[in-house]
Amino acid sequence: MASVTVSDDEVVVRFNAAEVPLVARRVVTIPLSAIRDVTVVEKSLSTKGARRAGMFVTGVMKVGMWGTGTGIQQLVSVRRGTPALRIILDKYDAGLRIDEVMVSTPDAPSVAGDITRRRATSR
Repeated sequence: MASVTVSDDEVVVRFNAAEVPLVARRVVTIPLSAIRDVTVVEKSLSTKGARRAGMFVTGVMKVGMWGTGTGIQQLVSVRRGTPALRIILDKYDAGLRIDEVMVSTPDAPSVAGDITRRRATSR
């Protein structure tokens, strides 16, 4: 499972060795200033997505890029039974070609709160 860390000016998502080939990167660094919204998604596997490049095991996990060719690019690493952070980005401010990052983390509610607090104090 990917790990998420939050600092005063950025959110860092680190993917494990099995995920790296599916997401085509080891780390994603997101400046807090590029985050438009952050929410917690309890049933992350049920979120809709268009064409994809990655792996989807029905009811178990979803890892890769979703929305290929639709204009909305989602970088996804979610697992059954683990809440996910849904981070909506301004992809131009982030310097990424990603509109959303959705990543499962057991402490998603506290991480989302931390991101929200840090964004409020950095403005």
